[in-house]
Amino acid sequence: MRFVVLVVAGLACAGGDDGDDGVPDSPQPFNVVLGAPEGCAAYDKVKPANASEIDGWAVAKLTPPYTPAQVNTVVARFDGRMPCTITIGGTLRVAAGGDAPPESPEFLYFGEVQASAEGPGTIFTMDMPSTYLGPGESLYVYHRLSGVEGATRCMSLCQDEDRSSEGWVSPQGEAPHTYESLADRGYYGAVAVEMSGTAPVTLPN
Repeated sequence: MRFVVLVVAGLACAGGDDGDDGVPDSPQPFNVVLGAPEGCAAYDKVKPANASEIDGWAVAKLTPPYTPAQVNTVVARFDGRMPCTITIGGTLRVAAGGDAPPESPEFLYFGEVQASAEGPGTIFTMDMPSTYLGPGESLYVYHRLSGVEGATRCMSLCQDEDRSSEGWVSPQGEAPHTYESLADRGYYGAVAVEMSGTAPVTLPN
């Protein structure tokens, strides 16, 4: 069994009695938002910088309020405005890592996003397998920037708040990966992903 952890902008956690360390005494549902998949005032898009980055990855990091934690769902938004497209299918992966995305990620989730009609964007919900998160790890959401020059898959970037240091682009389609942060690329905003789950929980044997 693989144990993991996640990072993002806002979070909501149901109330409960806290222990001496501030951690609830019983499991509580939580929702962590990096950038809002719905209801953001303005969206930008994370896209390949040039043709050599097509089939690379946009990456976002999520972290729960407490650990151990169990992840139930991850929601992501994809941009459909040119030069991006949602009229071709997409690929999503989820991996565990530490403070930075792993050079050779061990993917815990494999998802294929169906093509959609033309539009400003589309939302995809990932029902996670039995994914438990432990201290010192984060969950990384990967979206492949597939397509052709001028029409690629893109991640949406909510511009309500700047969390660009928690998102990256990897130009490599396969491991080993190198990463450049969205902040270093001059983006402002937060990758439009969120996560829900329960914490703290007892890890299974």
